[in-house]
Amino acid sequence: MTPKPKPEPGSEPEPESKGKDKGKLRLGPELKLKFLADMGISPLTVAWLRERGYDARHLHEEGLDRLPDEAVLEKARKEGRVLLTHDLDFPRLLALAHAEGPSVVLCRLSDMRPESVARHLAQVLDRVGEALAQGALVSVREGQLRLHPLPLSPGPGPQPEPERQEDDEPDGENEDAGGQRR
Repeated sequence: MTPKPKPEPGSEPEPESKGKDKGKLRLGPELKLKFLADMGISPLTVAWLRERGYDARHLHEEGLDRLPDEAVLEKARKEGRVLLTHDLDFPRLLALAHAEGPSVVLCRLSDMRPESVARHLAQVLDRVGEALAQGALVSVREGQLRLHPLPLSPGPGPQPEPERQEDDEPDGENEDAGGQRR
């Protein structure tokens, strides 16, 4: 029996999944996701992503600590980055703009320590990394992950008053004797 040739370093195939994970897509840096961390996300979370081969940046590293939310979204969109945040303004801005990007991971965790965020982020990447590549808002809470493809629809809330339409009838025909509209 001839021995199998040893694979080149880095070219080893993924081990075959067994049990409940069989057939489950395993995602990693090969997905080519890039990340931008907002100020509420620890730089240690960015370091965790880099250790796993992802291109990740933090606003603080770039001296953009006070960048307005709209500009943060635009930066992430222009650079093709997934925005990591716990700021609820970002989903609202995406919905109001009917934007198709950037993707946003909204961390709504009671424990925002880097190790907790990293553990949850690993689950996000494993379960919905492909959706992030396509354009999505992912909301993460303890034990809960919600995926919303982009563009988002504005939610319920105050709606603008409908514009008044001018009557087709000549002036005065829709008024009573006191000049009030009927």
